[in-house]
Amino acid sequence: MILKLSIIKIGGYIKIDMKEYSELFKENGNDIIGNLSFDNMISENGGRYKINKLFTYLKNNDFDVSGYYIREKTKVQNIHYHFVLKLENGRDKNELKNMIFKYWKYNGSVMVKDYNKEIGSFEKYMSKSMSFNDFDWNFI
Repeated sequence: MILKLSIIKIGGYIKIDMKEYSELFKENGNDIIGNLSFDNMISENGGRYKINKLFTYLKNNDFDVSGYYIREKTKVQNIHYHFVLKLENGRDKNELKNMIFKYWKYNGSVMVKDYNKEIGSFEKYMSKSMSFNDFDWNFI
């Protein structure tokens, strides 16, 4: 997928047209969405390390996924992640959800469910924070 986004630099901040961004992902044929949190306080680098290890684990178990994740902070500054994924290789998405749950349950709470394009708007919910949280997000 080639992204064409309206990016504007205002002072020291970058503004992205979030509606445009979320529409790109809405049309991506996503399969699952999820939230991942930590039972204990963890640093931003520690959280990034753990989520990247999750996607390496999935890849090593023959789950070819694409999508993106974003980090948010709670009021007490604990981090958590939201993600939208598309399963690229025809594997069963319930197997994928189970693999994510089995891997992450040792870190904290896990919510993984089917993406419902009729409801949509999860991308807008996620992208609202992209200009905050030190702009910590990544493609998978």
